[in-house]
Amino acid sequence: MSALEVAGGHDAVLLDLDGVVYTGRAAVPGAAEALGRWHAAGLPYCFVTNNAAYPAARVAERLRGFGVELADADVMTSGQAAAAELAAQLDPGTPVLVVGSPALRELVAAAGLAVRTPPAGDEAPPHVAAVVHGFDRDIGWHGLTAAIRAIRGGARSWATNPDPSVPTEDGELPGNGTFVDIVARFSGVEPTVIGKPAATMLTRAAQRLGARSPLMVGDRLSTDMAAARAAGFACALVLTGIDDVHAALTAPPEARPDTVVADLAQLAQALPEARVDGDGAVCDDGRAQLSGGRLRLAGPPRPAVQAALALTAGMDPASLDLAEVPRRFDA
Repeated sequence: MSALEVAGGHDAVLLDLDGVVYTGRAAVPGAAEALGRWHAAGLPYCFVTNNAAYPAARVAERLRGFGVELADADVMTSGQAAAAELAAQLDPGTPVLVVGSPALRELVAAAGLAVRTPPAGDEAPPHVAAVVHGFDRDIGWHGLTAAIRAIRGGARSWATNPDPSVPTEDGELPGNGTFVDIVARFSGVEPTVIGKPAATMLTRAAQRLGARSPLMVGDRLSTDMAAARAAGFACALVLTGIDDVHAALTAPPEARPDTVVADLAQLAQALPEARVDGDGAVCDDGRAQLSGGRLRLAGPPRPAVQAALALTAGMDPASLDLAEVPRRFDA
């Protein structure tokens, strides 16, 4: 099987991490094996993560611990993308206030910019042309106020990612987006966001792979699918993470997946284009039918959901009754 056949005609795959390859500390069953088949077929892939707290090499090492075959360059973080964007828009040596982890500071410095850090006390922040804000567990009041003061003084505002929370063993806790929102509120300036749901990181990852028609795979509509739509890439929602079939069928166009799969292995199972006829749609052996707003599926679940995606495209989600539609399905 050729690389293009493995990915349904796409020349590369971009993948989210948590909920796709692993969930917390556990590997998603079958994910590493599916990636191994792609690797053997010569299909390039890159993992795109909003987490800017760690170097790509550390992320890659964790993935290898789950049995995934990859090089360090097969990971792109929002920190890498942010440093590249800053370097593309600012002159070498331009001072940049980095409110983030040591990894982010190293990336910005490596991009040829002059890194400035928040003062430890109440003194005025250093004069900078831009502020870049990434997740850092040690962030504090002085870091946030330094960013606010610098932006009020005319510095451009950038954020590696807008994620409001991070998953922990104790549940969801504040993430980078929570602190970015504080800075935006008190500075009066919305930042330029680099990570998902913006297109920038995905576009740079595709360029790194030399891909013209990549497929984005993720478990969240609001970040993974939205970023793919913003970048003009096809996207697949995998059901091993957060969002489910109901969410996919009621998603707005800017976050709606092209297909829904139970796991990564199902991406190799190509489906024909769904055909819509009035209140019904067919995809392979799967069928979807609307009657009085109630959606019913028949046949194998994946092609049936594919038919439902085609049938409900452009519909008002409030008009859909999904009581008989399963939220998830098995491979």
